[in-house]
Amino acid sequence: MPPPPPTSLDTDDIQATHIIVSWALPHHRLVYEVSDYTVETKDVLGRNAGFRTEVSVDADVTVVRLTGLQPDTEYLVRVVAHRKSSLKTRESKALGFKTIKGA
Repeated sequence: MPPPPPTSLDTDDIQATHIIVSWALPHHRLVYEVSDYTVETKDVLGRNAGFRTEVSVDADVTVVRLTGLQPDTEYLVRVVAHRKSSLKTRESKALGFKTIKGA
């Protein structure tokens, strides 16, 4: 059985090359043995059609700062819950944002 997905995905402090991403821990995460999360992005207009992992964090982390983004670019972001000792995952709903123009 896959773990429950993170909820309440949100973005803050959107800049030209970085952003803050936060989420709420899923209910019953300990029962489902959630071990960690990966935060993934996708350039909406980019050539790469898939999401790519930006950072992996422990199961009790709910806020990350993503860096190395491109200015004036539209992205989708999602957070994926991973189950301990299993390949089972479940992702949050994707959230769109656009970085600001560079100076």
